[in-house]
Amino acid sequence: MQQPPTPNPGVEPPVPIQPTLATSEPTYRHQIRITFPDLAKLAQAGRYAELALACDNLEAAIPDDPDSCRLLLTGPLVLAHLINDDATSAYFALKRLPGPLATTALPQALLPLTASIADRKYQNIQPRISTLISLAQNPQALEPELALLVESMAGALQVAWRKRIVALLSRAYASIPAAQASALLNLPAEKIASEVSSWRYDSASATFTPLGDAVATSARAPSSLTRFDDVVAGAAQLESAINRFLYAVETQTEDNLFGWEPVLQILIIKEIAGNKPGDPPRKRLILSDGNHFVQAMLATQRNNLVDEEQIVRFSVIKLTKFHASMLAGKRLIILIDLEVVEREAEKIGEPKNIESSGVVPPPEPTLKPTPMASTSSSVGPGPTLVNQQKGRSAISKPSNSYPIYPIEQLSPYQNKWTIKARVTQKSDIRNFSTARGEGKLFNVTLTDETGEIRGTAFNTAVDELFDKFQEGKVYFISKARVNIAKKKFGGSTNDFELGLERHTEVEECTDTSNVPEVRYNFVELGKLDQTEKDAIIDVLGVVSQVGDLTELTSKAGKMLTKRDLTLVDRSQYSVRMTLWGKQAEAFNASNNPVMAFKAVKVGDFGGRTLSMVGTSTYQENPDISEAHLLRGWYDSEGQGASFNSQTAAGGGSGSAQFRRDELMTLSTVKDSGIGQGDNADYFSCRATIIFVKPDTVMYAACPSDKCNKKVTEEPSGDYRCEKCDRNYPEPDYRYLMTVHVADHTNQLWLQAFNDVGQSILGMTAKQLFGIEREDPSAAQAIIQRAHSQIFNFNCRAKADTYNDQTRIRYGINRVWPLDYATEGRAILDTLKAY
Repeated sequence: MQQPPTPNPGVEPPVPIQPTLATSEPTYRHQIRITFPDLAKLAQAGRYAELALACDNLEAAIPDDPDSCRLLLTGPLVLAHLINDDATSAYFALKRLPGPLATTALPQALLPLTASIADRKYQNIQPRISTLISLAQNPQALEPELALLVESMAGALQVAWRKRIVALLSRAYASIPAAQASALLNLPAEKIASEVSSWRYDSASATFTPLGDAVATSARAPSSLTRFDDVVAGAAQLESAINRFLYAVETQTEDNLFGWEPVLQILIIKEIAGNKPGDPPRKRLILSDGNHFVQAMLATQRNNLVDEEQIVRFSVIKLTKFHASMLAGKRLIILIDLEVVEREAEKIGEPKNIESSGVVPPPEPTLKPTPMASTSSSVGPGPTLVNQQKGRSAISKPSNSYPIYPIEQLSPYQNKWTIKARVTQKSDIRNFSTARGEGKLFNVTLTDETGEIRGTAFNTAVDELFDKFQEGKVYFISKARVNIAKKKFGGSTNDFELGLERHTEVEECTDTSNVPEVRYNFVELGKLDQTEKDAIIDVLGVVSQVGDLTELTSKAGKMLTKRDLTLVDRSQYSVRMTLWGKQAEAFNASNNPVMAFKAVKVGDFGGRTLSMVGTSTYQENPDISEAHLLRGWYDSEGQGASFNSQTAAGGGSGSAQFRRDELMTLSTVKDSGIGQGDNADYFSCRATIIFVKPDTVMYAACPSDKCNKKVTEEPSGDYRCEKCDRNYPEPDYRYLMTVHVADHTNQLWLQAFNDVGQSILGMTAKQLFGIEREDPSAAQAIIQRAHSQIFNFNCRAKADTYNDQTRIRYGINRVWPLDYATEGRAILDTLKAY
């Protein structure tokens, strides 16, 4: 009789698991529980691929039942996928959970962890693993046997990802600040120093330095360039790519260097104008091999790769057909055809400009750079990448030896760098007071051809640097700190900002070529309702109205001056723009000028509004193509046009369009975590009003213009406003309603303010108050008329903490009564689409 094969010595025999289950309720639950110990053995042995396969097979044989025993499969299955760095499979395993189970503690802890791994949010991975371990250690959270397995596998996941992050940092950086390493690994610096033997810790500078053989000694499979860490691992194989390009240029070698197909990474993609009017736009790319970068141009017949977003920034590509040449004195690669190896990756290494690296002496440029096309963004002179070229006079390059970086490539992990940038905005010195004492600051906005960044100096650095910066001039700047940007203080859209210090070097540069005057990225006024509150944006508009200069008192008791403008543009929308302080006082434009506003803040009081902040600037009648087009449109047809008001549309019914493509059910609103972040979220829904709280419908408000604060009745019968510090003979009345709405999936409490309440009830709050005073029952009947009415709502969701309890508050921004003819046509269009 044939005997079973003898297992290999040293190879563990497979754990027998029978996936075939009967689907009767007691049988499948029993089968899961008797199989669970075998799953735990696979996890203990580190055989996670087998564990995932076993869980998948068992899960496929059970019914879609929300019994908690299903978590005995899903928990280990998701963790096994994550340990194997398969976030997609982990995500779908979670999505297969029935609704009641998906909202329990374990899936709710696994889902954000899976998202962080999938999105490569390295700074979030370790903290979320720690959260999962804490959940497993809570005796009330999970079944005991599941808790033990989750804790064990989460520990293995923690170790696996720490190794990946250490390897990634070792390949990407020459030195790592201890604070950054601690944040990524979720360990104190002392612990990292003792556990990561491939890093040397310098306590004086608080930095880690990867040792030279750290990468070489790490046991890894050969790179397949399918994940970021694999891309980084393969960077060493690309070291000679750019040098071979240079050889091709210098020797006039063509046609792929005899079949060579290099793999490179895209750092930047920009669109430039064609050579002649009517020619299609060109796509300029910056390609990197991990050490150096070089310019390239995509053949126009392959523009679709960019237009269809088949390639994006940091994509990894293989060049299958290309040509190396010289253009305008610069080395240029013409990309005729390519293959996409990895569409979405992360940046590999810290490449330097090949023109200044000394690999091959760069020739002097003979022609001016090609100007940028005027698309959604506008600049002054046409940009190219920053170059530190030989042959220039000393005043055109910095005195130190630090390499020149584009602003776009600055990060906190770099120590020695220089930027060449224009000061497009400089603030006055501002004084402040905190619990730690008095202080002062000023800030500047610095711009080059790749982007912009804000720099801020405090206290002694103000005395050292304030006079060195002048608006409009170009400087070499080095020895400043790169910090995470504090977006709440406004400024540029960059994720980082510069901390200017006393030792920061600022040298004026006389070579101002290739540095734009101002960079704009205009947002149409018609799209402001899609822009988040507090966003910093650029807008271009015609000033249709100029308000008077007015004064008001801030909450801190300071006197402020302001001026309101009304802007319009070709989207046929208008919006209120508020200027403050000296800018409001100095504004005296007439004859409906075209105004370009830089870095203004979006508000949502009374709809969408715009306001200038400390870093905002404006330019009257700028010499850019968008301004000329807007001028021509306004003079020919815009003067007599009617405009939808973004500001007036913010409350009440307004005239803004309801976006059916963004419609959400109330269950989706509640289940998707809308409003749980640091910033407010916006959503649209269609719902029926089922109840209006009758005791909180309106309040007595200050009758002065733009105050609206609550007033109190004095013994004399007058009404007092504390904000205005005045008494009034009678108040105004404004709506402040709490409305209960429902759709076919769920219910929600919404808060409605004055204009929205007026749209719902069909009269002003003052009119309703007059009716209530004469006949309370008639007023109640008016309120009840709103019940069972269907509306389209645009709403705002924001987390609010009170007495250490956090809950989501939902408010109505806009409301539209249902137009059944329009809704019917929309449904018909949807049916036709199928």
